[in-house]
Amino acid sequence: MRIKNFLNYNTFEKVYEKNDKPSQTVPDQTMSIRELLKRYASGLPLGGSKEPIYEGEDGDGIDPRRLDLAERQELEIAARQELAEIEERLKSKKVEKSKAKLSEEQIQDIESQDVENI
Repeated sequence: MRIKNFLNYNTFEKVYEKNDKPSQTVPDQTMSIRELLKRYASGLPLGGSKEPIYEGEDGDGIDPRRLDLAERQELEIAARQELAEIEERLKSKKVEKSKAKLSEEQIQDIESQDVENI
């Protein structure tokens, strides 16, 4: 057994840790020590803003962590129906715009024909 000291420290191999994996840090999400202690004392998770915290009447009042599969499926169906209705409204507006555009073009064609006939 060798003991490392100031006289022989150069003879020992230097072992460095090498990190080849990509960084998982998120920019601008650092917390001060005061904030960490405050979160710890109040029982909040120290994970930061990555995990949503559902308290009180804020938002929809739905905590997805506590929903069972049937409730999640109902929410998904409702969201899909709402999305389909919105898409249908957008399509109808596009059709109305295209009809208005066509009618304007037809009016211009008629006016140009009238000018040519005069």
